Amino acid sequence: MDPWVDGESDRGEQLRAELFAAYGPDWPFRFTENLRFDPDAEPVDFAPPDEGVVVVRKIFLRLPMEADEKFKSLGRRENRTPSEIASTWIAERLADE
Repeated sequence: MDPWVDGESDRGEQLRAELFAAYGPDWPFRFTENLRFDPDAEPVDFAPPDEGVVVVRKIFLRLPMEADEKFKSLGRRENRTPSEIASTWIAERLADE
C-alpha cells in the first residue's frame, strides 16, 4: 500500500474499526464481557517512554499542485510517509521557538 496514493490510516482508528466489525456498535461493553483478571498473575512493569509523549493529530494539507508534486517526490526519495515529513517539519520549526 502506497501512502502517497492510498492515503494513511492511524493504527488506533484501524483497531477501533476492527472492534466495531467484530462486536458491533456496543463493542466497548461486549469486548469486556468475558474479560477476567487473574489474581495470581505477576505484576506488569511498563517501561517509561524513551522520549516525551507523542500526540497523534489528524490534519489536512491544502497544497498547490506543484508543491504537492514536490512533496510526493521528496517523500518517495526519502522513503517517508506524508505524516512523517509533516510531523518532522512541524516539530523542527516549533523546537526553534
